Amino acid sequence: MARIEVVSTEGLSGRKKVEYWNDLATSAMTAMTADPADIATFCGRMRRMEVGEMRAVEVFSHGARVERSPAQIARSGETPFLLELQLDGISDTRQGGLETGLAP
Repeated sequence: MARIEVVSTEGLSGRKKVEYWNDLATSAMTAMTADPADIATFCGRMRRMEVGEMRAVEVFSHGARVERSPAQIARSGETPFLLELQLDGISDTRQGGLETGLAP
């Protein structure tokens, strides 16, 4: 039976919180870097589960700019398929010269 793991930045502060969040996001999804809009109030939480070769991750976070640098992409050596479903809030996504806004 698949096990759901819950991780969060609760109890951490400042830069440690952001570094931990970036490590979590990279291990759960793919190499990326989040830069919170407000580091003092930033909070992030993930629920993740693996079923066979597929991984499902539910992400909640306060506002942040998330980027995948060319160096992160080159080092990852993977071609992940990410399906993003916006359940709450809004996000703007840019990739390959295209831009779209996501909302529930």
